[in-house]
Parts: sequence; C-alpha cells; structure tokens
Amino acid sequence: MAPGPIIVDLTESSSTKSPETPRQASSPKPYRKVSPTLLLLGVFVYGFCGDLHNLPTVLEWDFKYSVNVTNNNNNNNSSTTTQQHHNPPKNDWSWINTSGVVLSHIQGDPTRCRDVIYTGDSRDPATANQENDYVHETWKGMAHVVRTAPILNQTCLVFFQIGVPFVNTDLELHPVWGRLPATALIMQLFQRATVFLYLDTDALLASPHHSPTTMFQALSHDYDGYGQPNKQQQPALIVNKPYTGWLCGQCERFELDHGCFNTGALLWRRSPQAYMVLQRWWESRYQNETNNFFTNKKESDDDSGSFHGWSGDSTERLVGDRMGEQNRLMYIYGTNPEVHNAVWPVPRQISRPPENSTSCPSDIHGHTPCLQNDFAHAVEWNVPVDQPSCFINHYADEKPRVKNVTALMLQYRAQ
Repeated sequence: MAPGPIIVDLTESSSTKSPETPRQASSPKPYRKVSPTLLLLGVFVYGFCGDLHNLPTVLEWDFKYSVNVTNNNNNNNSSTTTQQHHNPPKNDWSWINTSGVVLSHIQGDPTRCRDVIYTGDSRDPATANQENDYVHETWKGMAHVVRTAPILNQTCLVFFQIGVPFVNTDLELHPVWGRLPATALIMQLFQRATVFLYLDTDALLASPHHSPTTMFQALSHDYDGYGQPNKQQQPALIVNKPYTGWLCGQCERFELDHGCFNTGALLWRRSPQAYMVLQRWWESRYQNETNNFFTNKKESDDDSGSFHGWSGDSTERLVGDRMGEQNRLMYIYGTNPEVHNAVWPVPRQISRPPENSTSCPSDIHGHTPCLQNDFAHAVEWNVPVDQPSCFINHYADEKPRVKNVTALMLQYRAQ
C-alpha cells in the first residue's frame, strides 16, 4: 500500500518571527525535525512507493530554523524521532513570505539535480479538465522530456501551486507574484543546483538538446551588433526581450533601451547577486504609483503617460494587474545600479533598420542565442541544433497550441 501524503510545515520559531511570518500548516503531531536535504530525499524515495506526480507537499518555509515533517501513513501509524537542525542556510530569507506557495510535484532526483526547471499556477496539473487542460498537458510533456532527454539527466522539474488570491501577510497579491517566493524556495531546497529556470505554464522547451546550465553558458556573453561573442558575463539573472507586439512599442516609447523584458522565462544563477535581485524585486511591491516610468509622449489622447502595470491604488497595482511583477523588475533594473549590473537582458543585438531598437529584436533569425520567443505561434518541437531558435517557446497568446506541442513532446525518444 502506498504511503499517505507528506505534509511539510517549515515555520519560524515564535521568538524570532519577522513582520512577514509564514502561516503554519495544520498538521497533526507527532513530527520530527529534518534537514531540507533529507526532506527532498524522502520526497524522491516516496516516488518509488506512490505516485510522484500526485504527491501533495505543502511547503511553508522558515529559512533559518526547524523543519517539521508529518508523514500521515494510510494506517495512521507513525514513529517519532527528533534531530536538531544545526546548519541553517547562509542567507537570511526571513524577509520573504512563502506561505501561499505549495510545492506539489517533482520530476527527477532532488539529490542529484545540478539545475532545476520550475513553474507554477493556481491550477493542479495532475487533474485534467477544461479549466486546467493546458496546464495538465504542459506538465506531462515537460516531465516526459526531463525524464528521457540525456542532457537533462541531472535536471529536476518542479511545480508550485499558487493560491488565488496569493495572500501575503500584509498585502494581497496577484498570483503572478508567486514566482518570487517559489524562486526563494527552489534556491534553498536544491542546494546542489546552480542554475534555475522559471517558466510560465504556457512556455515550453523548444528542444531536448539544452539544459538550463547549457542555456546559461550560451547566453552569458556580451555580443556585438553582429552576434559575435565578445566577453563572458556572470549575471545573476538572464531575461529575454519581447519580439513583437504591443510591449515592444511601449518600451520604445518610454525609452527603456535594453531594460525591456518578458518575465515568462527567468534564468537564475545561484549567487549573492541573485539573492539581492530577488530581495529588491520583492521589496518593490511596497512602492507606490509614483515609482514608475513616465513620458510626455502621447500617440493619442487615450494614451497613458505612465508605463503599464503600475498605476492606481495598491489593490489595482498588486491584485488587479497581471503585469505588476514584470513592471517592478523592469523598474528596479532601470533605477537601481546594483540590479542593473546583475540582470542581463538578451538578445543584445539591435533590430534591423529603420527601427534600430535596443528594446526589441526584429525576429528570431539573426538574433540567437535567445532565451524565449515570447510571441510563439508555430507548433515547434525538437528544433534542429543548426536552426535559429530560442531555447523556450512561449505561447502567451496561443494556449490551444500548447496541447499540439506537448503531444509532440510525448513522442520524443532519445537517440
């Protein structure tokens, strides 16, 4: 008989609570204290006994103190042991609240992962229905590729469920903000990993030929205007500029230069700078509507003079706008020198004349390598290595095509 669900309660000691204290999960006693590494090992072993894809694991993380684990077996029998956690993580993560984020699914061996692909949504990928059909298909396709592609044999795939609304202790937030605490959890739980790739649930790998690590190696160069690499960079975060459409025009109108990107794909490198960027990004949610980009240029009387995603009162900014977190990252990139030096927008080439834009490349061809095509339309999978392509195809406006792509992904077999 398969074991019951593992409920994980990682909470702060009452004597050291920060202003944003995670809510405790309602889990019965007894419990035992274990390290995060042992926790992930247990999750992996569980996969051989039960259904790893249906493992409900609740993570409410205090990054400095104890880890309480209750294993509710089907026969309701459990033993109690206590082990003191003497090795807290180096960074103090008490500034970020992760209580609204649930790690529900893992594909891969957490004890061996050198890099991680992670995603999140309010819908459960284990259940196929009309509401979450493409989320379900995305997880199946991505999990199959991570399980079978040789270059991904040390990659883990992780899914976080995010509450609606995503409730912070002092502020209610749109679920898009959930990618920030999910990133904090990933960096702490997967201690062996160095590179972390966040993807929206409508973003898919373009081929099985690249891991997050090889993507980072290819993208962390300073390219000249002809696409030739000049020098190696060591960014904390790589982001991708939009290719076409409304966002490009907005970035050019507000003269954002390289600081224009779509946060549907985020490629992190473990580093003190990554910790700093994540913290500054998280703190930026407190900023009011005056902390934004403004322009007097108006293409029509209806155009706003402020950059989209950060206007109105706090409820409109934090809950009502699904572009709020993207706006905040672009804003701190444009106004904070430390963040600017740590974030690397790609591709670096300017677009073709007459636009000559640094905010938006003309197209994929001639502008590779690139992290994501955020305006993908074609059903593409297993793109040949010699064909120009971004590493990620993001079907933001073409969600029905996700199922077509994942059907091809499920047919993949390693050569």
